[in-house]
Amino acid sequence: FRQAWFAIESQPEFDASKGFAGLAIWAKGVRLKKSWDWRWLLLLLLLLPFLFRGCPESDPIAGKTKSFIIVLDRSSSMQPHFAKVQEEARKTLNSINDSSLKRFLGFFGRAYYVDLISYDSEAKSLFNELRPVTKETAEQVLQEINSLQSGGGTNLKSAMTLAEQEIKKHGKETTLCIITDGADGSIAGMSKEIESDKTAVESRFGMTKGDRPLVHANTLSPRLLDVTNRKARVAPEGPEENQLAHFSSLLYGAFGFTGTAFGQRGMPASYKGWNTLLWLTRMAIIAGAIAYVYPRLRAQF
Repeated sequence: FRQAWFAIESQPEFDASKGFAGLAIWAKGVRLKKSWDWRWLLLLLLLLPFLFRGCPESDPIAGKTKSFIIVLDRSSSMQPHFAKVQEEARKTLNSINDSSLKRFLGFFGRAYYVDLISYDSEAKSLFNELRPVTKETAEQVLQEINSLQSGGGTNLKSAMTLAEQEIKKHGKETTLCIITDGADGSIAGMSKEIESDKTAVESRFGMTKGDRPLVHANTLSPRLLDVTNRKARVAPEGPEENQLAHFSSLLYGAFGFTGTAFGQRGMPASYKGWNTLLWLTRMAIIAGAIAYVYPRLRAQF
């Protein structure tokens, strides 16, 4: 009765002298009621490991956000560097790819979003919007970089115009990972425009609830793709890189490496230990649930 979650509310006296006949009489007079054991509530504690979040990387992707747009200069001077850019993009996308299984097992952090904008004298967007990073979208980004054809002229402003539209539509803080050699007359013009009326320029990207623009513009020059120490701060060299650094500073970004995207990877050992413990606990709970339920379902059917 107890295993079936019943309790005996009342019962007649059992006359053992009548044997099985007495047992039948007793059974007819037994009154049962549904019951439950409060200790079953302790099973809810098993849900706690699925509510805890794993430790994020010490420096989130692209510095401050989980949405990022790779803005790639496809002018002829950049063509020799396309392979390196693709390799950096592959490392980044592989490290943040949120598989459905991973999310099911309780890694419920915010999704990553990505797009690729390439430009010469004109700009084009791969998705025309920011899309969640999946295996499919990651491959599309890598294939697009691999198939880029270099063009003439360099006009970052055309790419920024597309980025403004996508970020405002996306509505989340987004980092631009701008990869260019800086030989571009439009950069100085955009910097002057921001300095003369910063509020108007920022509003084109959309604003957060705290009245901060949704954009962070990080810039990289080709020489930095060969740097092995991604944790060290790099100083701009020459007029082109100084121009890029100044432009980034005006749009809440940085010149050089920040975050997982084309920069520092990994996390402290204590973070890794916690994430491993959390993952093992979740796996143990799921395995225990399967071990308990499967034989009972099999016996029933």
